[in-house]
Amino acid sequence: MAPELFHDSGVHSYFSDFWSLGCVLFELAAGKPPFSSNSLKELITQIVDGEAPLPISTEFTYSGEFNDLLKKLLEKDPTKRMGWDDIKGHSFWQTSP
Repeated sequence: MAPELFHDSGVHSYFSDFWSLGCVLFELAAGKPPFSSNSLKELITQIVDGEAPLPISTEFTYSGEFNDLLKKLLEKDPTKRMGWDDIKGHSFWQTSP
């Protein structure tokens, strides 16, 4: 769940869906979720207050474009998170001729 949904005034929006997209992309790349804990309270604290991680691999390095996309999708503040047009136009999706 997106961080804003843990607040009393939190409202589900496309921006919380974009947070979820960031979580899915992270998990596809890293093979594990960006936030995890055996304790629900600790998990919520990580999501709301913790630094959003970048995937780490000993086998290869993720591109700067991919890391930038994740950072912008996993932005804690939904008003600063990427919108649909920003996601579609992000350099990660662009291909070289």
